[in-house]
Amino acid sequence: DTITDIGEFETLQRLMQEKLGSDQQAIGAERLFRLPGFKHWKDEDNPFQCELVHRDYSKRYSKDLLVRKFGGKKTFASLLTKQVKRYSKGETIKVHEFDAVGDVLDITRGCEAMAEIEQKTEPTHQERLALALTYTNLGNEGLEHLQSVAKNWNDYDPDVTDGNIEHIIKNGYRPVSCDWMIEKGLCKGRCVNIRNYKHPRDLYFHPVRQLPMMSKEKVIFKGDAITESEDHQVVLERIANVFEKRGQILSDTHKEAILSITKTVMSPIYNDKPIVIPAVPGLGKSTFIIEFLKHMQEVDPYYGAVVVVERQETMDELSKEFGERFIFGIQNQYEVYQPSAYPMLGYHKDDCKWGYPKYKPSQCKTCPIGILECRVKYNFMKQQYSPIVLISHSRLFQMSDKNDLLEALRFWNCNGERRKRKVLLIDEKPQMADNVSTTSTTWDQLLSDVSEYLPDHTEEVNQVVESIRNQYSYPDKYKRIEPLNSDFNWSRAFKEEWHENYLGDYPEYPELLKTIITEGGYYSDSDHSITTTHYSNTYWQDYSTFVFDGTADMDPEYRPDKFYFLDVEPLKKYDNLHFHFCMDQNLSLGFYKENPEFVKRFSKDISRIADSGKTYLVCYKKAEEEYKEYFQYNDNVMIEHYGNTKGANHLIDCTNIVCTGILHKGEGYYLSKTVTLSGNDVNPTVTTHDRVRRFDEERVEAVKLFETVTELIQEIFRTQLRNHSSKEDIHVYLSTRDTMIINLLKDYFVGCDVSRDWMPEAIVGNREKFMKFVEENKDFYKSKRKLVKKFMEEGNQLTPADLRDVLEIETHHANTYLNQ
Repeated sequence: DTITDIGEFETLQRLMQEKLGSDQQAIGAERLFRLPGFKHWKDEDNPFQCELVHRDYSKRYSKDLLVRKFGGKKTFASLLTKQVKRYSKGETIKVHEFDAVGDVLDITRGCEAMAEIEQKTEPTHQERLALALTYTNLGNEGLEHLQSVAKNWNDYDPDVTDGNIEHIIKNGYRPVSCDWMIEKGLCKGRCVNIRNYKHPRDLYFHPVRQLPMMSKEKVIFKGDAITESEDHQVVLERIANVFEKRGQILSDTHKEAILSITKTVMSPIYNDKPIVIPAVPGLGKSTFIIEFLKHMQEVDPYYGAVVVVERQETMDELSKEFGERFIFGIQNQYEVYQPSAYPMLGYHKDDCKWGYPKYKPSQCKTCPIGILECRVKYNFMKQQYSPIVLISHSRLFQMSDKNDLLEALRFWNCNGERRKRKVLLIDEKPQMADNVSTTSTTWDQLLSDVSEYLPDHTEEVNQVVESIRNQYSYPDKYKRIEPLNSDFNWSRAFKEEWHENYLGDYPEYPELLKTIITEGGYYSDSDHSITTTHYSNTYWQDYSTFVFDGTADMDPEYRPDKFYFLDVEPLKKYDNLHFHFCMDQNLSLGFYKENPEFVKRFSKDISRIADSGKTYLVCYKKAEEEYKEYFQYNDNVMIEHYGNTKGANHLIDCTNIVCTGILHKGEGYYLSKTVTLSGNDVNPTVTTHDRVRRFDEERVEAVKLFETVTELIQEIFRTQLRNHSSKEDIHVYLSTRDTMIINLLKDYFVGCDVSRDWMPEAIVGNREKFMKFVEENKDFYKSKRKLVKKFMEEGNQLTPADLRDVLEIETHHANTYLNQ
């Protein structure tokens, strides 16, 4: 073993001296081992020639062997303690000339290796060395932290600790590097938090910014506290059977999670707030809803519910699952049946008798088709005859903001008797934060439409519009707009006539204007717009409401004062999930625009990934068609744009996902959303740190990051990862400079593997390639000059700035290397 500690080296010498009976004063390599061929001058009057007595350069002795042969472990430990203690002067240790202000705890917050070492009660010599050399270079604050850590060691001796520290300080040892930590096996590899710095100590000067978790103030509901019943077990068995037919066997943890959810939803509680169930994708949300309602209808044929889903296709599928029920017969001639679960589908061009591709009030209000022949028209009438009604998220949002609070859906008609729909089950997150951008042009359109369809109300609407005109012009870049009149409402006559007579394309404009007047908004001078800051109603009167959303714990839209949260244990550790990050470039829309050939070049990198298996490529909508062009003949690549896969399962066979960008919705959006969620003013200042643009105010940055990460998690779960019984390795490829995004993903997917080794040729430049080349070849090519020469011989180009940053040399030396 390599002995790097001077105290251990000299203690071994003591053992050898005592065993061999040699000079006790001969301490130090230069005195114990003499150079053959030179004279020994210890006695100046009697010098003699040093001769080589024995040589075997291949022989190596381990520390343990030397200790065992020359005295034993106890003797060695005793001598080592005495050896180290002699460095200690028994005085308070001080480090002078260090006045940097930081927080030593930032090192362990950012460096997992250091954090792990600090938790050990019996650290190795090299682990103690890593701590000592790092913290003794951070002044007295670092020394105090080191001493507090050392007190937890099983063999802690204050004199020995102080002696070692004084020896390190006296000799001016430098802090350990990340490379040293990796070489000694103390660190798995260069981490994302260290960015392009080189020592764990650098985290003191460049800490990883910490954000508050969005779930800190949430009220947690414990489903396990509810007494288990036979009905609970029946529902669990039904769900387990469905999974088994799909080839998936539920783990005990998975079953416990479903049982906890079942007990919660079936309990006779009156929830004054919706209960959010963080059912991770793949847990079986849709399966639970189906099997739970089937069981409840078997127990009680009159059991009714409102179910909210994301896609119209899902409504149709669910309706078929529940089949039909008999309504009535007429003189034994024919019978009438109604779906047990009626889908209140929205407008679709395939259902329109006239084939209109898009819904417009002007089309439907003037359409001569009778109510019984048009599904859009008879939706509300027919839903009354089914115990279960299926609606979309958009319909839920529209009906929740009205005074009826889903009143029209609360009861169903069973043979002339009104029956109550007891529960409201919402699959995926409902729309809550409503941030719609408006400009003066919006209200010009409203006035134009009013003059055309409701001329008698022109004056009323004009007065309201003029009251907010001056709000659309401020010198401030961003500004919160206060409510003008929180009690404002349109006249009853206007609302009734608007509903009856309006035939334009913007039926939502009056309510949008009312929202700005009553609730205010957020102004942006980039386009002189005001974005609404409306938070939707989430109190649906006496429904027992449950929201199934796997990423609810990360989503900032769930205000703690509006929801309860069920405590659901993670289904498993994600040790089969592997993240590959490239931290050299943010793939923003701006980057795509500045690099028109990027998609073509990046597609080659993605093709190499797709060679290993089915690959899901998620991209910006603007780049979707171009990516499809390059992969039209590659069956291993499936392409979707962000936001287009909610509720979709067609990507479940993919074992790779490449995120070809990260959706950013604009600074104004995140500012207005923070106002919506907090109700307070926000600081709009943005500063660039480590090549990442961040809001100075934590609340705004948290809203941005948690929403971004929530969307990424949803996309990652579209892959085979949602099959929790599968052990298949899943690989995620993402290019971002934002360490906080990476850390949030790592925190969510407990047990996942994270590396920053992905270097796609389309992204990384010569500097990054050279950095990797140096890392891999520095031991082979001993000189920096040879490293540069070999790299450039392979056809690569370098600039003096590249050499200066990577090799840490002066510019004139860099020029010399390049000229040679």
